[in-house]
Amino acid sequence: MKTLSQLIKKTFYLSSAIFFLVQCGGDDSKKVSTPSSGCSGSFKDACTVLLVQETCNNCHVPGQTIFDSQGAKLDFTSATTLFTSLTTLSSAYNGNEDCIGIPYINTTTVTNSFLLGMIDSSLAKDDFAGKTGCTISSAHAANNFIGTAADITTIKTWITAGAAK
Repeated sequence: MKTLSQLIKKTFYLSSAIFFLVQCGGDDSKKVSTPSSGCSGSFKDACTVLLVQETCNNCHVPGQTIFDSQGAKLDFTSATTLFTSLTTLSSAYNGNEDCIGIPYINTTTVTNSFLLGMIDSSLAKDDFAGKTGCTISSAHAANNFIGTAADITTIKTWITAGAAK
């Protein structure tokens, strides 16, 4: 049974994540238009879902609050910056300091990929990726930032295949 302080902490983290996801803030002129090309190779399908079909580049670009001051340095400016940031960075503060340092992409244990934890509500759980206290709110999925189960499957398939470019 969870203690009252654990429940309060979880509620705080969830509400913080939702607040920043609903209003990513920043300079609207920094938002990039949806690119029509640049997704290719093994990364093509996952890139198309994340960069073209979805609205990730409304917040995850330099100049936006979520990128500049919230620490989510995933850069959805282009296919190249998206691939590089997904495959080289780990999670930063997302309203829960216990989740810092989880790789966005984990090809060894795919379900421990922070990216999937954020978009797939079936993976939202306590102690995500074995990190005590890390609770993934999956606020992206809750707010329909990722459209369909097929989109999530496309991303999982790319990671399972080794997340190659």
